[in-house]
Amino acid sequence: MRKLPLLSSSAMSHHPPLSLYHVAHRRNRLWSPRGRIGRLQYCNRALMAGLIYNVVSYLPFLLGYLSIDVMTLEIFFYIGSMYLVFSLALGAFVALQAKRRLNDQNRSGWTLILAVFPIVNVWLICTIIFARGTPGSNGFGPAPPPPTRSERRHFWYLLIAHIALFVAIMQYAPVHLNATL
Repeated sequence: MRKLPLLSSSAMSHHPPLSLYHVAHRRNRLWSPRGRIGRLQYCNRALMAGLIYNVVSYLPFLLGYLSIDVMTLEIFFYIGSMYLVFSLALGAFVALQAKRRLNDQNRSGWTLILAVFPIVNVWLICTIIFARGTPGSNGFGPAPPPPTRSERRHFWYLLIAHIALFVAIMQYAPVHLNATL
C-alpha cells in the first residue's frame, strides 16, 4: 500500500485550510448592530430590503391572487399577520443598518429615537443618507472600506428596480381596481 506524502508544518503555515463553518467577523454580519457601514452600503441594504418588501407585498395583489372574490375574513387576518411579521423583521433590519450608519458618523444608535418626531425624522433620514462618516477610526470601530464599483452598480440597479416596480404598480393598479369593481 502506497502512503501519501504529508505536508510539512511550514507548508501548512502559509496556506491554512479554510474552515467549513467559517463565520464572518461580527462587524461584517448583516444583522449585527456593531461596527460601521458607509453611505452606499447602507443605501444598498435599505433598497434591497424595500424591494423585497414591495415585491412580497404587492405581487400577490398584482397577480390577482388576493382579489375580493377570493378573500375571506380568515385569509385576510392570516395574510395581515404574515405581512405584519414580515414588516417588523424588515423594519428591524433597516433600523440595525441605520444604527450602524449612525455609528459611522460617531453617533449613538439611540439617535434613532428621534425618528418618531415629525420633521426631525426627515432631518435624521437625510443625515443618515447624505452625511459623511468620520474619517479613520472612531469609538465604534475602524472606518468602513470605500465603496467598490460593484456596490455602485448595485445601487443603480436597485434604484432602477424600485422605480420600475413603482411605475408598474401605478400603471396596473387602476386597471386591476376597475376590473374587480
